[in-house]
Amino acid sequence: MTAFYIDHDFLAREIARLQREEEIAAGLNTLGNSPDARALLEGRDLLPGPPYTANTEALLSGVYMGGNIIGYELLTVVSTEVAQLANIPPKAKKAIMFVEADATAANQTKVIRFKCGEDPTANLGMPAGNNGVFECGRAYNLTRFRVIGIEAGKTHKIQVQYEG
Repeated sequence: MTAFYIDHDFLAREIARLQREEEIAAGLNTLGNSPDARALLEGRDLLPGPPYTANTEALLSGVYMGGNIIGYELLTVVSTEVAQLANIPPKAKKAIMFVEADATAANQTKVIRFKCGEDPTANLGMPAGNNGVFECGRAYNLTRFRVIGIEAGKTHKIQVQYEG
């Protein structure tokens, strides 16, 4: 009588691989058989360098934008006074924010601090500097967003783009 050894781990990996190949094939039928769609389904790097294909342009737009632009606000951060968003569109889901520091600020890499839910201080909160870009997601967080300048006597601008 011959004894057989069954490698259960190998079988489980092989079944998972075959199921994944079926998922990728089904996805390609839906998305189209492009290099970008294949990379997305295989979990590879989705942000290749230029030159971009039309599919990559659409993917990058979705990754970076996430939705339609539905509003804009210029938020002024005066000295060390706490500021908050004042013109949040009703259907806003998130905001992309760009910091423009006062040109005379001593440390251009850290000019503001921000928090959601409570007031930041000059020493507590997430720091951001000149040309810094950050995102505040979810409508609830937008209403709770607070920002303060770190250095007294300086005025900074935050360009806010709302998306829905």
